[in-house]
Amino acid sequence: NSPLIFEDYIIDLLEKNYSVELFTILSSAAINVSVLNNVVVKVIRNKILYENYSSLYEVFEEMDFNFIDVDGILLW
Repeated sequence: NSPLIFEDYIIDLLEKNYSVELFTILSSAAINVSVLNNVVVKVIRNKILYENYSSLYEVFEEMDFNFIDVDGILLW
């Protein structure tokens, strides 16, 4: 347990010289920490999630996040 919010927890790790590889499905916190040095965000998606949350996934795409397509979907 930690009294810190997610972003503060990540900053605490970075201050201890950790690199962070963050896997997310749908997280605005991932957007917040993606601009920090030594943070890599990988977005997990499938066709159903993409169809239901396409606007958020488009933000992830615009921010050039890495994607893991779990059902082999081809979106382009």
